[in-house]
Amino acid sequence: MIQQNEISKLLKATLTSTTNFKGVSISLLSKLGNQLITITTTTEDQLKIYSLIAYNSVASTNLEWNIIEFNELKCIIQKISNNDNSIDSNDEEELTYYVTLFYLNSSNDNGDDGDAIAKLKVDNLSKTLKDGLKGYVN
Repeated sequence: MIQQNEISKLLKATLTSTTNFKGVSISLLSKLGNQLITITTTTEDQLKIYSLIAYNSVASTNLEWNIIEFNELKCIIQKISNNDNSIDSNDEEELTYYVTLFYLNSSNDNGDDGDAIAKLKVDNLSKTLKDGLKGYVN
């Protein structure tokens, strides 16, 4: 089971690891949308509200991920779940968390697409956290 400080390091690395990507904040949310761990480069309280809007965009649907735009700020949210829809998945309780990554909306002249970079970052983080979060209570 992954420790809280290790999760914080993973979140920070995801937020800051690419020079062409302007990450603002990243959070791990419970299956009810509560922020469990947040790493941010700003003190903007509005991000909590935006995070709830993003959470509702996937929790109220069957989406696994979504990108929402708030003016020049974007948020990608992705569900992390151990439910792989297999027959044996009833043997253990479903593990569900969400990751939100806020970033500045920027497609640049190099052809780098902020949405694509954000999706890759969140996919990699989700794969890493999926096994590490087993054992935590939602």
